[in-house]
Amino acid sequence: MNKSWQQLMAKSQEQLASGKLDDAQNNALQALAMSESLPPDDRRQGMSLELLTGILFRKKQYGLSEPFMRRLLEMYKRCLGAEHLDTGTVFHNVALLYHGWGKLEDADAYYLKAVKVKSKHLPAEHPDMVVLTGNYAALRSVLVPLEQAMRPRLPIEDVSKNDTLSLTGQYNVASVPDGEFGVTTKK
Repeated sequence: MNKSWQQLMAKSQEQLASGKLDDAQNNALQALAMSESLPPDDRRQGMSLELLTGILFRKKQYGLSEPFMRRLLEMYKRCLGAEHLDTGTVFHNVALLYHGWGKLEDADAYYLKAVKVKSKHLPAEHPDMVVLTGNYAALRSVLVPLEQAMRPRLPIEDVSKNDTLSLTGQYNVASVPDGEFGVTTKK
């Protein structure tokens, strides 16, 4: 039985929630492959990329996640603009990726972009801003002594006790029926 994009995404989310990360990754990759035949910047491509990067991040496979994350970021910048709140969320996710990977200078640059964008839309006490500024402070607590002492590396603090990335407001598989995109699925 051929599964639809929506079925693959739903199954992947279910597997992710139950900790079956390899199965979730396989279904997310299939969903992404299926979305590649759609017009450029179709929402389903973005949603597939977002789910896949979240799975790879949770698996701490930062190097595998990076090209998908960069593609997702470029898509958000093109479609929503660099100053959109959801693009700010993706900037934050890129920062988390680099932070977890140990690429601290890259993480610093993306945290700054995320703070700049998100602070235009959210007050400082908003939960998303509290998490963002906390993650950025954790990075700076490592970078500042490193810069001051000019040491090559200090131990990298875990970016978060949570091993998941944030979802943008565009991401909601359940609310995107197949027919909405002019595609009908054979059952």
